Amino acid sequence: MKVRALYIALPGSDPVDCYVRVHSKFNAIGGLIASSDFAEREEVEPKILFMRSEIPVPARNAVISISTDEAYRLAVVSEPDGLTITATATRLLGSELAGLPVPEGA
Repeated sequence: MKVRALYIALPGSDPVDCYVRVHSKFNAIGGLIASSDFAEREEVEPKILFMRSEIPVPARNAVISISTDEAYRLAVVSEPDGLTITATATRLLGSELAGLPVPEGA
């Protein structure tokens, strides 16, 4: 499922309309997943999937704005995989969202 977004490469730069797919993957921290006797935790690591035709080279620290309450800062950008590129991201919270442009109709 893709969602409409704005790609903002640098603060103050013109946003680029695009579509992205947001994945939230749960990674177990610790090596004893099968045992319920030990403390385990899961960590959410958002990933953003881009079409190379829309954003050919996503930049580290670029912002993906989806709505007034959902935006992400890109961290590690992987090598292209066919038609797509995947980047790990951090969700922006609170004051970081203030003033970000959002896609039309969001």
